Amino acid sequence: MRRLREHSTPSTWASKDIGAARTQRLATPMSLIAYVAGASLPAGPLITVATLLLALLLPQTAMAKVDIVTTVGDLAAVAKEVGGEHVSVELLASPQQDPHFVDAKPSFVRDVAKADLLIVNGMSLEAGWLPALVESSRNAKVQIGADGYFDASEHIARKGVPQGEISRAQGDVHPEGNPHYTLEPRQMARVALALGKRLAKLDPDHAKAYKTQAKAFAKKGLQTAKYWKKQFESLPKQCRNVVVYHEAWVYLTDWLSLNVVLPIEPKPGVPPNPKHVAKVFKTMKSEEVPVVIQMEYYPNSNTEMITKKTGAYLLIVQGQTREDQDYFSRVNKMAGELYSAVKARCE
Repeated sequence: MRRLREHSTPSTWASKDIGAARTQRLATPMSLIAYVAGASLPAGPLITVATLLLALLLPQTAMAKVDIVTTVGDLAAVAKEVGGEHVSVELLASPQQDPHFVDAKPSFVRDVAKADLLIVNGMSLEAGWLPALVESSRNAKVQIGADGYFDASEHIARKGVPQGEISRAQGDVHPEGNPHYTLEPRQMARVALALGKRLAKLDPDHAKAYKTQAKAFAKKGLQTAKYWKKQFESLPKQCRNVVVYHEAWVYLTDWLSLNVVLPIEPKPGVPPNPKHVAKVFKTMKSEEVPVVIQMEYYPNSNTEMITKKTGAYLLIVQGQTREDQDYFSRVNKMAGELYSAVKARCE
């Protein structure tokens, strides 16, 4: 909701000795405007009328912020940086939660109902819990197709788009492609620029600020991506083999020139069985895989056992940017820990 800051009215007025003629002149609209420039107004019965005219004639300063609701922490972090002081951001899913499976709370409906802008990850990541929230909110501003509905995945270069017919026998396959693009700063640079334009459309008074902040974020994203790509490509190619728990890493591995030997899940979203775990163990030993990468919200009993037996390093990555953290702190921490682990086992 947009709230307006009321201009304060003067607490003291001109001397009661002022002449009647001047009193009459100051009661006119132009005289009221002149008052704001430095003149004074008389006391008396015209004060109430003058105050009302002043409120009507002079532009009021908007104090309301654009209310943004995001589904995941990485998008909340981008919204804060692009929106700056002109937005307020609410996050629905906890950064430690698997965003595929979120228990919708009644407060989520209230948050969406008051939102000016809803930012979603898209690519079916929130398909199991978000559509019902949006519908229940009865907020026309954030329904699909409205300016207040921002699907960030529409602005990225999608990877992992399946070819051919898709069935549940293939596991948890997303028909639109792999939805875990927020791990890569180059993709988030695209999102930031598009978000800056959308905010400028919703709040034209601050369009310049949004676009400037979006460009700054995008520039930093590309610089960060370039730095870490160079660091990883300086390592021998055979040292850049990794094993992942869930197939969530295609954006990160393409960015950092890493090779995924195989996932620990036999199919996306399907827990590993003993036969597949044995295959992973054998492959890791033969390929001398230095690191296993896993999101914090997945079970780690199998990965701990595998890394213990193979001597590989188990890197547990935080699921999303924390609410007290900025996006680049999260990305640099992840890339730095991964680089250190790979490098240490290649020397």
